[in-house]
Amino acid sequence: MKRIVIACSFVTLITLKGYTQDLNNNHIGVIYYSGASTVLRNDLSKSNDFRNGHGYLVGISYYRVYNDYILWESGINFSRNYYRVTKELDNYRWSTSQPLEIVSIPISLLIKTRQGFFVSPGVQLDLEVNHWTKYIISNQSGLGCCFSIGKIFHISENYYLLMAPIVKVHSIISFGDFPEYRSMEYGVKFVISYGFLQ
Repeated sequence: MKRIVIACSFVTLITLKGYTQDLNNNHIGVIYYSGASTVLRNDLSKSNDFRNGHGYLVGISYYRVYNDYILWESGINFSRNYYRVTKELDNYRWSTSQPLEIVSIPISLLIKTRQGFFVSPGVQLDLEVNHWTKYIISNQSGLGCCFSIGKIFHISENYYLLMAPIVKVHSIISFGDFPEYRSMEYGVKFVISYGFLQ
């Protein structure tokens, strides 16, 4: 029985190695994202203190091909989202718009079909870079999550286009005090990537 298990494991490793040899093992790409944003309370309900905002994201993405169906994604992104907040202080009601800027390092598992459709759950390390806004929105530095579903298009021999609606929630696990608010982004991301062998 032990020999059968060892033999099956060996065949599996050879098969996976064969898959990766037939594919471009690495992809590096440029990301652009545009979409909307909102603010959630601790119970993940929408906060009425903030109006939905808009924002964008740019970054560099790296994909590691494991086999025909599984890729690992990481990289580094910079996002800026604008929120309009309305507060009441000493019977005076005021409204202002402020940006929220975050540098993120995502780690995602991309599960795809042979036709290029995929789902991609992941986590992300978030670092808020403009801390002066935290008097309006809780500091968003921490661990967040992201989820996307989309399709990969093969443009040419080594170039690919990835299109995917995506949802991101920041500071699910905060690095500071327990956050009163969490930023959520949703939109469509585009990635143009170049595939190359090791």
